[in-house]
Amino acid sequence: MKTNSFSKQTKDALCALIVKQSCCRRALYGGLLLYRLPSESDALAPLSARLESEFVKKEKNMVTNADELFVCDSCKRLFLRGAFLACGSVSDPKNSRYQLELVLPDAESAVFLCGMIEEFGLFPTLTQRANKAILYFRDNENITDFLNLIGASQASYTFVNIKIKREFGNDANRISNCDIANISRSVGAAQEQLDAIEGLRRLDKLDKLSPPLRETAVLREQHRDLTLLELAAIHDPPITKSGVNHRLARIIKIYQKESQ
Repeated sequence: MKTNSFSKQTKDALCALIVKQSCCRRALYGGLLLYRLPSESDALAPLSARLESEFVKKEKNMVTNADELFVCDSCKRLFLRGAFLACGSVSDPKNSRYQLELVLPDAESAVFLCGMIEEFGLFPTLTQRANKAILYFRDNENITDFLNLIGASQASYTFVNIKIKREFGNDANRISNCDIANISRSVGAAQEQLDAIEGLRRLDKLDKLSPPLRETAVLREQHRDLTLLELAAIHDPPITKSGVNHRLARIIKIYQKESQ
């Protein structure tokens, strides 16, 4: 895969990160091993060699099944990091078109990886291109969230910073004229969110939400006056305003379905 300089810099930074837990290193190696493209072999050789010496030479056939790789809460994040290093690329945010994609060898691999990403509240698009299955994001905030998820904090910061600069350059008057209407809509939306969360609690369904949705629901209940942007910042790890909005919308839909 031909990658641009920004994509290469992002991967170089990820390869340099120290992974302390053995189970997480195994998950990282699993992502690399399962999805590595031939074009990425040279770039990933040093990292692969280190991991191989730990898990293959000492423990033959250690990585055989993706479902066996996930031991602690961070393993899936490291597996996704390995997958991105193996078959992913990300556009330079200075370009007008944002894109992060993973090029998978087959549809089965893409569906598996897509399901794992969705567990973290992110929803990539799945398509086919030249007999390859592609998972991709084309939204700045979703790309930012995914980069944060796999530990590419510097690349994520770059996306956020460039977006802020672009938005700052837009017409400020257009924003200020909408302030009152936006506040009114925000208050109404927040009440709808709280009603849905409280309704799910009454129905004993709140604890059955996925961990990302449950985290957002609990934080919204605890911090009723925060804006979506402020609410996004107190997640662990922080997510984007768009990510919070998407999760809350899903919570409302779940409540509407459960209350019928």
